[in-house]
Parts: sequence; C-alpha cells; structure tokens
Amino acid sequence: MATITEVAKEAGVSKATVSRILNNQGSFSDDTIANVMSAVKKLDYHPNEVARALGKNKSKTIALIFPTKDIPSFVEIQSALEDAFYNQGYKVMLFSSLFDKEKENVTAQMLKNNMIDGIVLGSYTKDISHFTNSSLPIVSAGRKVHDSIPYVKADDKGAGFLAGKHLLSKNCKKLLYLTNHIDGIHADERFFGFQSALANTDTELRYYEVSLEEQIKHDFSSVINRMIIEHPDAEGLFVETDLLAMSCIQNYTSLGYKIPNDIKIIGYGDMFFSHLMNPALTTIKEYRIKCAEVIANLLIDMIENKELSKTEIEIPVSLIERQTT
Repeated sequence: MATITEVAKEAGVSKATVSRILNNQGSFSDDTIANVMSAVKKLDYHPNEVARALGKNKSKTIALIFPTKDIPSFVEIQSALEDAFYNQGYKVMLFSSLFDKEKENVTAQMLKNNMIDGIVLGSYTKDISHFTNSSLPIVSAGRKVHDSIPYVKADDKGAGFLAGKHLLSKNCKKLLYLTNHIDGIHADERFFGFQSALANTDTELRYYEVSLEEQIKHDFSSVINRMIIEHPDAEGLFVETDLLAMSCIQNYTSLGYKIPNDIKIIGYGDMFFSHLMNPALTTIKEYRIKCAEVIANLLIDMIENKELSKTEIEIPVSLIERQTT
C-alpha cells in the first residue's frame, strides 16, 4: 500500500503539500494539484481516514440512536437517514437502545470516547440528561425531547385531523383510536388532532392504549380484541401505526367483520407493506425521506457551527385513501 511519502516523491512535492491538497487546504497552482492527483491515482493511494479525522478533529461519522431495529417505521427512517448523510459525505453508526435508559447511558459514554461528529436521537426514554450534558451536536428525530435540542418531526396533529375529517366524510359516528405512544395518550399529538377534527360533531370517541411490553413483543391481540368486544358497533378506527393497523385488520376479519363495510380503518406511516395488504390500507403518509434530509441538513449545520434559522421543524403529512375506508 502506497504511503503519503511515496506520493510526495512521485509528485516532486513535500508531504505537507500532498496533505493540504487532499484536504482542500491552501492555495496551489493547477500544475501542482494535477501532479499530486496523478501520483495518487498512479500509486493507488488511499488516505488514512482515521488520521485525517484526527487532524481535522472530525470523523465524518454520525451516531443514530433508536429504540430497536425490529420495528418497521424505525428501520425505514434509519435507512433514509443513512442515505441523507451519505449524500453529504458522512457515515452513520446505528445504536439500538431497546427503550432502556441504562443501555443509553452506556451508549452515551461510548460516544464520548469515540470520534463522533453528531447524534440523531430517536430515543424514547424520558431522562436524556446523559445526552444533554454532551458537547456533541444533537438533533431529535420524531419528537421534542428538551428545550436545548432541535427537533424534526411529522405534523402529528395534522395527521390526526386528516384522519378524523376523512372518517367523518364517510359518515362514521362511533369512532375508536388505538395508540402505542410511548408517553401515553396524554402526550399523543395525533390523538389531539383527531379529537379536534371531531369537535362540535355528534360522534362518540373511545381510545385504547398498547403497552410498552406489548410493543416490544409485537403482541397486540389482547388489547385489540378487548376493543372489539367492548365496542362491537364501532364504525371507524384510527390507529397509531400501519403495523398496528395491520393487526387490527387481521383481528376484525377473523371475527367476521367486513372491511370497510362494517368498520373503516386508517393507519399511519404509509409503510412499504401498506398498499400490499388485503384490503389495501388507507393511511396518513409520513414523508420519511424528507424528514431525514431536513435532519441531516440541520445536524450538519450544527457541526459546522452555522447559525440555525429554525430549531423546531414539522414536516407536513397527507392522507392516502385505499380500500379500508
């Protein structure tokens, strides 16, 4: 493997000149730059990225911290974030916290001891002091976690409002809402938006919650069956996620319900499987690629010490009508 010394000798310049040209530093003639790049190509020289990072005090690496790798919505946003950062010359490292504060403490310590330029925090634990005490730039993905941390999220209230108005347009009067919000119904902005759409109408609304343990186990049947048994004549249902909506469709159809004749169902996210289901799922589309691009731009601006024009950003959503309504 060629060394920077060999490249310098081949190009007839100093090692310092090679280093500065490769790092876009200093001012050199076109001939000098051409000689160095020709030597790099001829010798197949690959700079030591670790050494370059140490010299710049930058690793071009971003840490993504999310609860789990097993939930499709997290997988899709993680993939979108990886692409968004890659397009701007950054690599990503994925850390899975499993909703576990202690594991996040360990992760935070690892980040302090390694060269990470910034953090995208998709964590759902309530105590994030181990991150707020860090000097690293942080952007929260999906929710506001602290006044000092910028965030990018979908318009959750708008999502709930769209779902409510759509079910009203289908003449649904008896409505259900099923949430798996980690902080509970009283922190669920989609529920607030759903409520606001139903205000001053002659509708009935009941809600049910999926516990954290049920989420981790992907075991939703007990709460869904209880919901169906207690409200067998419900006409419309808005569900926190497409995955949860899929479970609802399975439970309703197994009990003989016809969708959308007996009950109309709306999911959230527009996951890759939503249009493949039978019946295809009406859902609120979350623009994850757009969210990821905004998160990447925001975090990189922080890393580069640029002034931020906004620190609280909501990305609009839209309703995709399919067969379940």
